[in-house]
This record gives sequence, structure tokens and C-alpha cells, in this order.
Amino acid sequence: MEARHLLAGFSFFFSAFALSDSRLGFGGVDNARRNAASRLSSVLLSSSFMELDTNMEEPLFPMLVWGDLNREQIEERAKLDRLISSAYREVDSFRSAIALADHSFSGISELSNKLRNTIENQTSKQIMAQMRVVNMWPVMAAHSAINSLYHFSDVLDGLAQWADGSSFTRHFANPDKPFTPATILFESNFPKWKQTRHAVAHKGEITRKMGANLHKAPINKGSLKKAKGATALIQDFFDDRTFITTRRGELLRFDVTAENYEKLLSVYKLVIQCAQPKNEQRPKD
Repeated sequence: MEARHLLAGFSFFFSAFALSDSRLGFGGVDNARRNAASRLSSVLLSSSFMELDTNMEEPLFPMLVWGDLNREQIEERAKLDRLISSAYREVDSFRSAIALADHSFSGISELSNKLRNTIENQTSKQIMAQMRVVNMWPVMAAHSAINSLYHFSDVLDGLAQWADGSSFTRHFANPDKPFTPATILFESNFPKWKQTRHAVAHKGEITRKMGANLHKAPINKGSLKKAKGATALIQDFFDDRTFITTRRGELLRFDVTAENYEKLLSVYKLVIQCAQPKNEQRPKD
């Protein structure tokens, strides 16, 4: 747990009157991300802590059996299949991001323990080099998971458009707006996904326009604390497994956890349920 606070140094910007904290330094996050990406494969292969062990349920690609279809129905079915395939990929991508975060935090803890038990020598320098790489992985995982939500939302929009223009939905159990329940559940499970995605996607612009994006309210939750009157621009900060960033003065939190994966998986399962044929009957001409 203690090792996770080492992540706090990345892109944490304070205004002139913000509180200072020795744990929260300033880092070249873009250069570090490029270095992390270029060295990722070699470190993965050489690190014992990257042995995959996850209990997260794997998303299943549905087999919607319709029987014989005419030409028009085949075309409509193909469009639906492509959309569901895209949803499947985003859920699986989200799952991979959470797994990367899991092993990243495990790796940070392992390397921190090694560093504490190592005297100042060449070995300690090697450990520090590894730390600089591994420290970026949770940030990369958070960005990837948040982007998966964006693309999954786009699929939900595509399903709604498909349903509005397709006669195929008459064969669904709920032919009128069949995918609306999935969209409602998605927005309920991730109420701030859009703002958080904007904060991640437009990080450079937010930094340039710091004055319009400063968070001004006091903070006293977890390891992140800020007194009344202090202002801060927070980017790529982790408090335990919670990714924190700011945009337009709002403090945005996103849990990079298996629990959030289960929430997205539940939406995906509802999409599949909404696409099931009525009484498991194939459409007839």
C-alpha cells in the first residue's frame, strides 16, 4: 500500500498558493510514458511479478442463433454482429487494463521491498530504473480503461441508431428502444465517465489553460489533502486504486478495480440480453 504513493509524483501541478507535499513532485510524464512503452516488453518478460493470476470473469462472445435468414435480415444481422463485436473488444480491453494495474501495483510493492533491502550499489540503480518504468503502468492502465468506456459508449450509441432504423428489432423481446436499458445502466454505473475521459484526452490543453481548470475546494480524503483557499491542478494521481484528475475545477475520481470491470461486464451482458430473439424464435418472413 505504501508503495502506491510513489505514483503521486506524476503530473501533479499546483498553483502558486497550493500546498506543497514532498511526496508529490513534478515529473516528465510524456517522456516517461514513451520510455515505459518502449521498455515494456523486456520488463514483462524478466519480471516474476507479471505472472497472470486473475479471477475476473472473461466476457463471452454471444452466439445469437437465428436460423435461416433472407438477404435483408442477413445484412441487418451483420450490422448487429459488428456492433456487439466492438462492445466485446472494449470489455476485454477494460479487463486487460485492470489486470495491468493489478500487476503494476504488485510490482511497485515488490520493487520497493527490494530497494529497502539493498545497499547503494549497481543493483539499487537497476531497481530504480525498473521503478521508473513500472510507476507509469497504472497511469497507462487508467487511461486505457477510461478510453474503453468512451468507445463502449460509442457502441451503445451505434446500437441505438441501428435499432431506430432496423425492422429486425420486431423479433426482440423488447422491440421499442431495445438497448435503452443498457445505456441507462452504463450511465448509472459510470456517471462521470465523460468528464474523466475529457480530462485524460485533453490533458495538454488543460495544463495550458490551468487557470480555468484549477480545483479550489478543500480536499480531505485518503492521501490527497488540500486546505481551504489552496488551488491545484491534479493529473495522473493515484490514491490507492483510485485514479484522480481535475477538469474545469472538478475533482474526478475513477476506481481502477475489478469492481468497475464487473460493472462494465454487467452492461455488456444486458446488451446481449436485449439482443436475444423473442422466445428464442428465429425471425420469419
